[in-house]
Amino acid sequence: MDRYKCPCAYVYHEDKGCPEFRNPPGTAFRDLPEKWMCPRCGYEKEYFRKMEAEESTVKTGAKTGQGEEMAEHDVAVFRPYPFVVGQKIHIEEGKRRGDWEVIGVSDDTVRLKCPISFQEFEWKRFCYLVEEQTGRQWPQKD
Repeated sequence: MDRYKCPCAYVYHEDKGCPEFRNPPGTAFRDLPEKWMCPRCGYEKEYFRKMEAEESTVKTGAKTGQGEEMAEHDVAVFRPYPFVVGQKIHIEEGKRRGDWEVIGVSDDTVRLKCPISFQEFEWKRFCYLVEEQTGRQWPQKD
């Protein structure tokens, strides 16, 4: 079965499905709901790309302390951004793009408020700092 990779390095395995969104093993990527998104970063499925067979090859050799063989992989390392209530943020891509104010933070979620529509949304923590900008106009009307 095929595998599809998100820009954040999450890999959707058709043979494993996506338990986070109750997609059972064997669910083809094309059969995922239209609004399905990456469980790691929130990107929509349009950002995923089909992986080629050679991308799944693994270099092996070293052993773990328990005698199991370790493997070398390309690994993306992420750190959650430390949101702070009152912080002004801008999300550049995806359905969450735009300007937001952080109005609540927990270990698992961030609550955001649009400064234009005043709508509030709570999402699993999904953002990672790309860059900090000083002196930027905020909010921006598209």
